[in-house]
Amino acid sequence: MNKYIFKNVKYIRNFLIVLGILSVIATITGIIIPYFNGVFVDVLIYTQDFNSIIKLTMLIITIGVVDVVFNYIYNLTYIKVLNKVVYRTKMQLIEHLRRVSYLRLSKLNPVYLNQRINIDVIAVFQFFIENYITCFMMVIVIILEGYMVFRVNVLIGGLVVLFVPVYVVIYLYLKRPLYEKNIYYKEEQNIFFHKINDQFALLKSIKINADFAKNNEAMDNSFRVFLKKTIDFNKISFLFSSCDSVVSLLFRSIMYIIAGCEIIKKNLTVGEFTMINAYFSLLLTQIRYFFNLGKKYQDAKSSYDRIEELLHIPKESNGNQVVDQINEITLDDISFRYDLNSTMLLEKVSYKFEKGKIYGISGVNGVGKSTLINILIGIINEDVSGEVKYGSNKLQDMDMYEVRREHIAVMSQEFESGFDVTVSDLLCANYPGFGQDGIDKSLKQIGDLNLLFDNEMSLADLWRKRIKDLSGGEKQKVSLVWCFLKDADVLILDEPTANMDRKSIEVVKRILKDMVKEKIIIVVSHDKSLFEVCDKQIDLSSN
Repeated sequence: MNKYIFKNVKYIRNFLIVLGILSVIATITGIIIPYFNGVFVDVLIYTQDFNSIIKLTMLIITIGVVDVVFNYIYNLTYIKVLNKVVYRTKMQLIEHLRRVSYLRLSKLNPVYLNQRINIDVIAVFQFFIENYITCFMMVIVIILEGYMVFRVNVLIGGLVVLFVPVYVVIYLYLKRPLYEKNIYYKEEQNIFFHKINDQFALLKSIKINADFAKNNEAMDNSFRVFLKKTIDFNKISFLFSSCDSVVSLLFRSIMYIIAGCEIIKKNLTVGEFTMINAYFSLLLTQIRYFFNLGKKYQDAKSSYDRIEELLHIPKESNGNQVVDQINEITLDDISFRYDLNSTMLLEKVSYKFEKGKIYGISGVNGVGKSTLINILIGIINEDVSGEVKYGSNKLQDMDMYEVRREHIAVMSQEFESGFDVTVSDLLCANYPGFGQDGIDKSLKQIGDLNLLFDNEMSLADLWRKRIKDLSGGEKQKVSLVWCFLKDADVLILDEPTANMDRKSIEVVKRILKDMVKEKIIIVVSHDKSLFEVCDKQIDLSSN
């Protein structure tokens, strides 16, 4: 994680310098305003010089305006910097997780993972950006303000010196429980919001089965656990804050007693008391800053550790061999099961897939059809016994990211674009060199593809529709178009004719026969009519 932080700090270093300068200016104005306020009070009471009052008033106003302007610029710059570095770090984490084994990644719920990354990345960089210069500046300010207080009155200055160790003792006592309760709270918070998301994701199933009471009970149980962790964390957090308030009140009360006595003895003027009171308040704030810095550090540390946990998930292996084209894929004695406690899903499976042929894969649900495809294209590449070869190259030696990107087109059962976009945007984004006219021209060259779209639902009608608004049949046809446009060496179609009428199925069969000469085509389907165009049918149920 350190390399991610340093890399991203370097990325925003210019912004950090600007924030540092603005912070210094704001700090200086914060120090000098109380001094001039005290001088103003003494001039008002003791000299009563009108010109001095006007000059001091204008000076205080000017300093105040400067303080407001620079704080405004600081806050806008801070928001910009924070959002830029948080987005950059999130994308780096996403990029890392994209290269994690599919089997490992599939065990992490996406909603839980998204919220976890969002909360933790913000917490880490918010802590760093807010405190990288502030922490140093606060030390300098405490020394300067302490000096100012000592210079005016030694007794009150001594009180400030006694004030600091009390906070240190409290923090050292509470820091460990703060960290532990915080990390438990964050974890349970992610889990609870994942459960809430499930209620919406499974809404159709819940309505079909009308099992509202069962789902309410599950949510109630989850909430009880979440509430307990929330209360446990806030107990220690409120105890921390309460100690802060009690200590601040105690020392302020002692300061008032000392200051009152000093004024009565004429060792302190009212203006000096105003100045000391302001500086004492600032000192309380700044010492409280360090007190709360410990609390925020534990929060940031727990987030940092959770990010580290994700970054320690090892990446999947990926070779470096590339090929110009794929003419043959061989599966040799492939065996696989998802975990040691499950039965063997695939056992001693051996097939050869050659260019110029269409292969049909059939079998009952759960027999391993999708798993076999995932092994064949390297999505599942752990705990697989046997060997997959592309020509003479072993799969583990090949750069399968490059192979899948350039040579394989996969139509999955659940067509997803990844973004809420139109059909036109999707196709043009995946094939930027084409443009809409180029895509239209390419589609016309793919045999009978235009026959998939009748007068009631032409491709032109679909062109501006959003993916999420398409019907099941429309999604199937758009997904086919996407695969055909890629013009890959290997075409894998998972249930390509689901939700299609008989006329459309016949069109798909003709297109596959026209395309097969230059491709390896693998069709996974329950539609027996599709196997009429297959050169070989593989029934996994019989293995």
